[in-house]
Amino acid sequence: MNLVSPNPRQSARRLAALLLCAAAGLAAQPHFAADATPEERRAFDVALKAFQDGVLGYARAEREFGDFVKSFPASHRHSEAVLRQAQSRYHMTNAAGAAELLTANLAEAGKFADEYQFWLGEALFLGGKFAPAAEAYAKLVATFPSSTNLLAASYNEALCRSKLGELRRVVDLLQPAASAFQRAAKARPRDEWVARGGLLLASTLLDLKDPKAGEAALNFPESLKLTPDLAWRRQYLVCRLQSADHRDELALGNTTALLSLASAAKNPRYSAESVALRGSLLAKLKRYDEAIAVYSVNLTTNAPPEFRRQALLTNIELTFAQNKVADTIRMLEEFSAQQPNDPALDVAQVTLGELRLKDYFTHLDASTNAPPPAATSLLHLALTNSARVITGFTNSPLLGRAHYTRGWALWNLGDPASSLADFRHAAERLPKSEEQAIARYKLGEAQMLLRDFTNAITNFGRVIDQFADLPRVQSTLFDQALYKMLRAAIAVGDLRAATEATRKILLWYPESYFSDRSQLLLGQAMNLQGRPEDARAVFTNLLAHFPQSPLAADVHRAVARTFQQEGNWSAAAAELNRWVARFPSNAALPDVEYERAVLLDRSLATTNAFRLFTNFVARFPAHSNAPSAQFWVATHHYNEGEFAAAEANYQRVFQNTNWQQGLLPFEARFAAGRCAYFRGEFKQATNYFLAIINMVNDGACPVEFKPRAYFALGDTYFEARFKESDPIGDAINAFTAITNNFPTNAIAPLAAARIGDMHYVRAGTALDGAAHYQNATNAYLKAMTWPGADLIARSNAEIGLARALDKLKRTADAVNHLLNVVYGKNLRDGEQPDPGAMKTAGFEAARLLEETQSWAEALRLYQRLLELFPPLRATLEKKAENARKMLDASGKQ
Repeated sequence: MNLVSPNPRQSARRLAALLLCAAAGLAAQPHFAADATPEERRAFDVALKAFQDGVLGYARAEREFGDFVKSFPASHRHSEAVLRQAQSRYHMTNAAGAAELLTANLAEAGKFADEYQFWLGEALFLGGKFAPAAEAYAKLVATFPSSTNLLAASYNEALCRSKLGELRRVVDLLQPAASAFQRAAKARPRDEWVARGGLLLASTLLDLKDPKAGEAALNFPESLKLTPDLAWRRQYLVCRLQSADHRDELALGNTTALLSLASAAKNPRYSAESVALRGSLLAKLKRYDEAIAVYSVNLTTNAPPEFRRQALLTNIELTFAQNKVADTIRMLEEFSAQQPNDPALDVAQVTLGELRLKDYFTHLDASTNAPPPAATSLLHLALTNSARVITGFTNSPLLGRAHYTRGWALWNLGDPASSLADFRHAAERLPKSEEQAIARYKLGEAQMLLRDFTNAITNFGRVIDQFADLPRVQSTLFDQALYKMLRAAIAVGDLRAATEATRKILLWYPESYFSDRSQLLLGQAMNLQGRPEDARAVFTNLLAHFPQSPLAADVHRAVARTFQQEGNWSAAAAELNRWVARFPSNAALPDVEYERAVLLDRSLATTNAFRLFTNFVARFPAHSNAPSAQFWVATHHYNEGEFAAAEANYQRVFQNTNWQQGLLPFEARFAAGRCAYFRGEFKQATNYFLAIINMVNDGACPVEFKPRAYFALGDTYFEARFKESDPIGDAINAFTAITNNFPTNAIAPLAAARIGDMHYVRAGTALDGAAHYQNATNAYLKAMTWPGADLIARSNAEIGLARALDKLKRTADAVNHLLNVVYGKNLRDGEQPDPGAMKTAGFEAARLLEETQSWAEALRLYQRLLELFPPLRATLEKKAENARKMLDASGKQ
């Protein structure tokens, strides 16, 4: 609280009284010249009466005196009217207007010159222009040593210098016996300005850490009778000066009188200030419980809000100092319950939220970093406390802390998306501090979790750029922020930023947990972006700087992957061979053994790959890749035509109860069915495929296997020719199950074409063959126009259609459909011709043309096929030559 430097209008009551007295005196005396007209007298009298009415009449007085000056420019009361007009503006807080008027008429002030100078200083002071105000007061003191305003002006000049921070100048103006202030004070020892000057001098000496001289300045003359206001201010300064002089017990004793004087002044602010001073002295003397009790008075009285806030904050601090967290929580809860609408409630709620969050962290298990279930309730309480501040105190200076607490609570409740907004508000509202740096870091982390990597990079960068001058932030947070920036940069493909973050980690924190990890991550990112050589350079540098790094095994594996990226399988395998020799007991050994086998497979060293995959299954049957290795072994037998061995190995995949994760067991069952099919064990194959269908129906198998199983089942029925059934009819039913139930599946048009094939075959043995050929054409047409059918499916269906049409004696139509395939008429946008279908259709069309003795057309087609299939030149030239001979023999050209 400012005790001795009141606001610019602090002397308004005194000045108004002086003005009223002066105006009354002026009105009682004949101030007009003998030749003054009655109109002039009346005009001035009206203006003066308005001025004497104070607040009621200042606006009218300003207007009336202004009119007077304009109407009677030669009046001998002209300068006085200007003065009163300026004073009216001053009291209407029009500081600039008052200063402008006085400055413009200063040369014509006459006998009111000292008044003009004084009120110019007052107007400038009111406008906050303390330097020119001080100069105006100083000019009055120097020019008018006998002015009645001398004491006030000398004090006001010192007050201006105090506002400007010129504390030594204040002392020079007020303390020396020869100063204008002291000379005027000696002449008027009972004047209130004497007390004000002493208070200002004492306060200034307190700021200059000269408490003894400050106390001496408060030794006012005995004749000076202080108002209750000034008496309290004097006592307050006495207590503060004694405390500054390390006489705290004496100062504490004097606060009893201070409280009494505050009561006499009937000023709640003085009472609150007195309580706060007494509490601070008790705290300084380490009498914490007494201090808390005294401060609590400001929580239960009509103390102004800022004192209630101060009392609450101080009591929190004092209970913390004694490690009485439970008492602090109880005190805050009681205050919140008893004062639900108190302006200081934000302090209570913010602190409660922070305490509960802190309590939550103390409950975390040191080994798992997980809280017991009961601790979660602390987070919900912290949410409630912080939300009460955020929604109920939108202008609180504690909003940043409330958002910080709520952000942490939401984060630990597993809601990073909601915590993001709170961390952003906290980062924007908190003052520069460790908490602000952490809020900015957590904002970046939340953005990373939500895959907003670009903004995450920005916020991690701001942690680095804005908090380098906070040692704890620099030592504990910077390496983490750089590592997270590296990861975010990699996520958006910005290797330049990732490289720079890694460089800073290595330069600033070479011993950090993240140093070798950052290089490993950067190298891996480079490799994924197709820069394997650069990646190897990073890995080489990592191993050179950190030869004993716990990540060495990971780095050597990463080197192998750079060779894989280049397609250099032998070099990658060699690197992994060295890895096995270096790290035989490393936990990643099973993974590396699997990778070695995969590399041998890719380099076509299938014999060695077979050996490694077989050994892998034997050594690591519980490994997640064991089913894949077993599946590879089975597939190897399948590719070698060893269908019995393949079937047995596929069975191991789906029969092992520990390998039932994912789709591989179902793929193995399906492959086992294909093995039985190729072994001619059609009944066994049928059982495999029916088992898959039933498993899908029971919900045990993914539905995508069902159409595949039906397709394989249809082929099996057809090939089996079971005597006890209708194999073609069973096959048609199986394929129809696909077209009816899975019309959007990629094999649906193939199934439709297979239905055509079945009808085509049946037509060859049935009495009503034409009807079955017609059924075949219908099925092929459906397959050709099936939504989503690919080019191969459409081409094969159209070839089948041509064959069926030929059987129906529609050879010309058949040839046209075959030529559609040859010429690519059946292509859709973006498709490329299928050479296999084109060759089949071409030879089939040529055969039909030869059968119908269309030798010219056959010759042209062979020439076309020569252009399309140069490797078949010998065969095609022979057929073309034969067509030419037959054409020549026919005599048709």
